[in-house]
Amino acid sequence: MEDNIDIEKYAQKLRMELDEALGRNEELSEEISDHARMLEKALDNLAGGVGIFELHGNKPAVRYMSKSFYKLFNVTEDQMSGYASDYVMLAIPEDRSVLKKQILETITSNKTTVRDIRFTDVNTGGYFWIQVCLSVMSIKNGIIALCAVFIDVTSKMEAELENKAQSEMLRLILQGSGESIIVYDVLTDTLINEKVVDGGMVTTMKYENFYKDIDTNRIVHSDDRDAVTGMFRKLLDKDGTNCDRLMGDLRLDMNGGGKCEWYRVLFVPLRDSKKKVRKIFGKYYSINDEKIRSQELQLRAERDSLTGLYNHVTFQHKITDMLESFSGELCAFYIMDIDDFKHINDAFGHYAGDDLLCDVAVTLEEVASAAGGFSGRLGGDEFALFIPIVDRREDVYKLAENIQTRLTTINCSLPHTMSMGISIHRIEGGIDFDLLYSESDQALYAAKRGGKNRYCDYADSADMHSCDSHHSGYAYNDDEGLMLDEISHIAYVADMKTHEMYFLNKAAKRSLGIAENDDSYKGKKCFEITQGGDDQCPFCSNEILVPGQSYVWNHYNSKAKGLYVVKDKIVDWHGRKSRLEIAVDVSDIDKTTQVLADSYDIEDALVNFMANITSKQSSEEKYTSLLEVMGTFYNSKNACLVEYGQDGTGELYYWKSSDEESIEDGLKALVTQKMRDELEKEVLRDEVLIVNRSHPLRNPETGFARMLSDSRIWSLYAVPIIVEDELLGRVFVFNPEKHNGNIRLMKNFAAFIGSEIYQRHLKEDQQFEFTHDKQTKCFNRNSYIDYIRSRKNLSSLGLVAVDINEIRGIAEMFGPDYADDVILQLVGRIRKTFPDDRVFRMGYDSFIIICENIEQLKFNVYASRLRENLLYGEFTACCGYVWTDCNIDVRRMEDHAANLLYSEKQRWYEQQDCHSVKWNTLKKDMVKKELEEGLFYVLYQPKMLYPSGKICGAEALVRYSGNDDLADVIDRLEKSRTVKYVDFYVLENVCRDLAKWHEEGMPYIPVSCNFSRMSLIESDVAKQIAAVVDRYGIPHDVVEIEITESVSEQEHDTLVNISNNIHELGFRIAMDDFGTKYSNVAMLAHMGFDIIKFDKSMINDITVNPVDRTFMSHLINMCNELGMFCIAEGVETEDQADALSSMGLACIQGYLCSRPLEKEKYVEMCGERGISQPYTNK
Repeated sequence: MEDNIDIEKYAQKLRMELDEALGRNEELSEEISDHARMLEKALDNLAGGVGIFELHGNKPAVRYMSKSFYKLFNVTEDQMSGYASDYVMLAIPEDRSVLKKQILETITSNKTTVRDIRFTDVNTGGYFWIQVCLSVMSIKNGIIALCAVFIDVTSKMEAELENKAQSEMLRLILQGSGESIIVYDVLTDTLINEKVVDGGMVTTMKYENFYKDIDTNRIVHSDDRDAVTGMFRKLLDKDGTNCDRLMGDLRLDMNGGGKCEWYRVLFVPLRDSKKKVRKIFGKYYSINDEKIRSQELQLRAERDSLTGLYNHVTFQHKITDMLESFSGELCAFYIMDIDDFKHINDAFGHYAGDDLLCDVAVTLEEVASAAGGFSGRLGGDEFALFIPIVDRREDVYKLAENIQTRLTTINCSLPHTMSMGISIHRIEGGIDFDLLYSESDQALYAAKRGGKNRYCDYADSADMHSCDSHHSGYAYNDDEGLMLDEISHIAYVADMKTHEMYFLNKAAKRSLGIAENDDSYKGKKCFEITQGGDDQCPFCSNEILVPGQSYVWNHYNSKAKGLYVVKDKIVDWHGRKSRLEIAVDVSDIDKTTQVLADSYDIEDALVNFMANITSKQSSEEKYTSLLEVMGTFYNSKNACLVEYGQDGTGELYYWKSSDEESIEDGLKALVTQKMRDELEKEVLRDEVLIVNRSHPLRNPETGFARMLSDSRIWSLYAVPIIVEDELLGRVFVFNPEKHNGNIRLMKNFAAFIGSEIYQRHLKEDQQFEFTHDKQTKCFNRNSYIDYIRSRKNLSSLGLVAVDINEIRGIAEMFGPDYADDVILQLVGRIRKTFPDDRVFRMGYDSFIIICENIEQLKFNVYASRLRENLLYGEFTACCGYVWTDCNIDVRRMEDHAANLLYSEKQRWYEQQDCHSVKWNTLKKDMVKKELEEGLFYVLYQPKMLYPSGKICGAEALVRYSGNDDLADVIDRLEKSRTVKYVDFYVLENVCRDLAKWHEEGMPYIPVSCNFSRMSLIESDVAKQIAAVVDRYGIPHDVVEIEITESVSEQEHDTLVNISNNIHELGFRIAMDDFGTKYSNVAMLAHMGFDIIKFDKSMINDITVNPVDRTFMSHLINMCNELGMFCIAEGVETEDQADALSSMGLACIQGYLCSRPLEKEKYVEMCGERGISQPYTNK
């Protein structure tokens, strides 16, 4: 009984515990359910999706899939079955194998795997990127549970692909352009150089501590290190976020060979989210050849072409820079020229003169370098030297003596000396080149008049200190001396301090028994020469003379044995305080009164004139001063000077008193040739004309007489200005009222004016010869170089290159004089067409014409007219011309015009049977011989429509069976400008074959023929092509003209003309090798291509590289939108063809279709595969 009671209690206890456990279980179940609901809700709201798969048997089952998965993939649960295979099929076909491999890898490794997979968007047909994360949850009873997490990474992947595409595009650009990339890591201070090699980026150099050790950096040229430092500072500046790129020209050693070359570098900073620069990328390419050419051009522009010294402009600029850099220093400026240099040129020719100039230049450069200065050639035989730092004046004089001593030792056929003017100054405000030049020029002028072979220092005051070296015996002939020589009385000039004799006129020499050409008196004492004494004369007037006043006294000269009235006056004789003494012989007392009156008036007039003129005055200012002195002397109200020109014209210089009405307009007729002829009927050309009541005009009815009457002129004196038997002009004084009949003063002034005009003409001739061709009067090559350097701010420019045909042969056959006449005739034709433009003679038979700011149509009309004028006549010339209004580069235009010129010249030679010998030298016969011997032959490479396999055309390829490489042969032919014969040989063969195949029943399909740039720039090349095609009766649209990117080097308008001319005749234009250089893209806008052929390098990796596929797809779409038919070259595999076909490109060329074939094999292939027209899908 008790046992039963215990059992019931135990059972009741168990029931209670069981009920309690069941209650707790229900609570746990509810809690688990709550957590499960929470987890499911969380998974459903995830940005990605989560799924659980069980793998057992042949069909993996889906045990769980979050709602976020269906949202992510844009599908519903009804669209998906319970099997995992349906989910795998959502991946795009190319990535399904990748997903399957990931599942297998996860199971076998029991590790979490992550892959980026593209899945199909069932709504749009596109795809998006999903990051798939797989891991094994459990393996139980042979069932494997996998957890899959799906995250959308489309934005991230597209950004990465975009970056890769940009990098790949940069690689493609670099691959075609020869550029390289610099990568500088700021954190590690390391510079890396990368370059495209075989399609990939390869590191060619790595340099550590680049910026830290910039001062000793071996990569950067020492002179460019500051520039690099400055650029990096701007890029690295934390406040310089606006600096997103910097470009500069730097000398770098990028090859590690120890030699720096010029590169153009573009630096671009890469900043992080905090705007801090982490890396600097640089792109660079070589401009070394360009810089060398620029430096050579600059050297030619800065240096004198004969001597190599600085030219006038550069010398002036360098002195200006020196004056800014050496403030406070004592400097010396020398101007010097070779005495009587003209005698050397006249006696021994210009070659001997040039040799002497070069030897002088070498000496001056050595002296200048040793003294810390530099030298220059200012023009002709005039040189200059500048020393920025000197210690004292004595050192300047010693250097001058050293120069003169060294110059006399130069070997020359004639003795030669040099005169020199010096200006010495402390460098401070107001001291500039013009002042130094003016002072030293005046000092040189003084040295010349002091006897030559001297140097003279221009002092700060009116006094000049003369430092003599040895003297020569050359004739002394200056303008002031000329005037004093013409007076009949004794005149001499002596230094008031040293009593040194500077000048004796002819009358003084006669009186003292000195030969007229004897200048040995110079440098001796005045008392020794005039009085025969050994010391200063006791009656010397030096101590009692007052500036501005004359001192008159009587003196009997025992040496000359005559009684003289002497007039002394202080004068500034070329910068030296001197005494001018004029002595009038009054031994015949009856004449004394009138002689003294007239003589003193004349001498006063001469002295006043010489005191008032300076070397700084212009010719017009000197002439006006002279006319005023004459008018005052003769008490005339009007006077004039007429300077005759060589072309029957002239210049009139006129003076009138202040209270007189001007008659200048009436006198202007004096400069005309008609008036000159009438004057010569009144008086001989070398005689003085006096008109008054006693001497009326011989012909009172002439225009000259009427001019005088209209101007109320009743009397006049007219004195001729004659130098070396050439009448240069006349001096007129009208209605003189004083010193009637005394024309000595006018003769003196006429002599002065003649010398002035002669010297001015001489300088003008020298300047003209420096800038112009002596024979044709055109500008010379020096002027052309100066023009290129100084040209700026032009809106447009036209350039014509002209070359005379067979001029050397003409010279050999008819003589050089006849050839010179031919050149002048053809220059006349050029001038007639381009009268107002610059014409440069560049060589014996070549010219360049520059037309600035001219409209294209107007220029083309003129240039075409010139071409027609030059191509007809007994003797002819050829020309080429270009015009541009964009990026004007004269040198490049000159090259392009020369190419067009030589194409024109070849065509001219073809038409001249008599010039076959000349043509041999241009290698035409050699090319024809190679063509005739079959060294050149033509193959056809088929073009195929994919995937049909039908032939839709071919490219005609020239081959060469000689010993040389074909590329070298083509290069040779282009350089000799004979490549067009090969181009037309191929065209001729193609047309012959097309005509034959058509006769045999084969339909026309297009064949493309390659044409060189040198062939296409010929003006009528399109007509020549059409003539060949028409000869065989071939439709123009069957022949395609294929060109390469090299044609893009031509000017924009030349490209457009080439395209228009070809298109107008119905031919298609194909761009070959597209994608090899970045210049191709710009050409698409200009040339209007019908066909684009993508280069092999563009499609090599499209099956494995998504970036290449994307890039190629965009290019094909772009060309299709522009209406251009696309062909891919170098297609070798079906995968490549499939990829291109999916992008919309149907026509391929390459070994997948066929290698280049002989024409029989090509026709056989067309028969086997069938023919299709290519442009139906255009």
